[in-house]
Amino acid sequence: MLSSKRILILVRSMEVCGGTQKVVAEISKQFQKKKYYVCINTLFYNKNDCYKKELENVKIRSVVTADKTNRLVKCLLLSNGRIASIFQFISFWIITVINAGKYGIIIPQDDFSATILGIIPKRHNQKTIWYLNYQLSQVIINTFKNHKDNKLSFGNVRYFIYKKAFNKINNFAVWSKYNKIVVEKNIKRKADLVYAGADLSKYLPISQLEKSRNEGRLNILTIGILYPYRRYEDVIKTLYILNNKGLKCNLTIVGKSDYSQKYLFFLKNLVAKYKLGKQIKFIEYLSDKNKYSEYLKANVFIFVNDGNTWGISVFEAVACGIPVIITNNIGAVDLIDNKCGWIVNPHSPNEIALSIEQIYNEPNLVKQKTTNAIKNVQDLLTWKSFTNRLINLVKE
Repeated sequence: MLSSKRILILVRSMEVCGGTQKVVAEISKQFQKKKYYVCINTLFYNKNDCYKKELENVKIRSVVTADKTNRLVKCLLLSNGRIASIFQFISFWIITVINAGKYGIIIPQDDFSATILGIIPKRHNQKTIWYLNYQLSQVIINTFKNHKDNKLSFGNVRYFIYKKAFNKINNFAVWSKYNKIVVEKNIKRKADLVYAGADLSKYLPISQLEKSRNEGRLNILTIGILYPYRRYEDVIKTLYILNNKGLKCNLTIVGKSDYSQKYLFFLKNLVAKYKLGKQIKFIEYLSDKNKYSEYLKANVFIFVNDGNTWGISVFEAVACGIPVIITNNIGAVDLIDNKCGWIVNPHSPNEIALSIEQIYNEPNLVKQKTTNAIKNVQDLLTWKSFTNRLINLVKE
């Protein structure tokens, strides 16, 4: 029986502690507090590595579950290439179409999950909200842009699939003004700006900047699963620049490298090239408790991604009173402007270095900006506030 108090969340992967997974885990918990029944459908699930505490009371239905799934199935689904993609699509469709009709609200979290909707019957009064956990993909943008010029091509087939799926979506919810513009321009549908959430209630202003300034060495922190778009090489080059200026820094990079071993190899070669081995530490995974310890030690937080991200860890750092340096192409700049942090252009180690020097030399400016930043986000970005914005879309 269809119920408006039953929510089905669709997400490609729930096997790591990443930003997308954090959003899914936290809104599931918040929905349950408001007496909604929540089920998560996913391709890949690892109970021990993906927010175990937050998800302990949430129903999770997966195709591949760590340590339980048949090896042949894992081989088919985890390999690269078009065949694996087809198997992933079909298997995800199967576990979703079986029970989708029982849920009054469906919330896909990525384009893979949203596309599945094209081949799932939609019940009367069923509400579908696509929360775009990242910027609209270039594949979708190019498909909508070029479909008229690609008759009888695979691109046109893909356009038909996207169009059919997106017609079943009631609301496109996005986390940044930029993404709102991209969706409305390319898909020609209204997008609702709901931002996202972050762990703000667990933090207090704890910056140790003054102590580290007296010791003559800054501790820099950056957090995010290792993908090339994270641009950690820019931060590494920044340390080299600052060393040559006489300002010593330690850098901690926190993020799993499972999905991009080549990128990790590239970064470690860069560290060796600049002879920064004693100043840079890579950490694959941290529990929440140990992650907070890293925030305690940090004096500067850097997040200089190449777009494609919101920035949950940026706001965690803000809640700790840590000065943040971010690029002007991520979602976080909607709320963290030059009055609240240091905004730099992408691919600009020199700009990052100048920002760090200013943070080191101007404590009053740091205090002013970090205070402004906390005021900007402390009420808006709680998980409760974020979930309420999604619920408002459901009730429209």
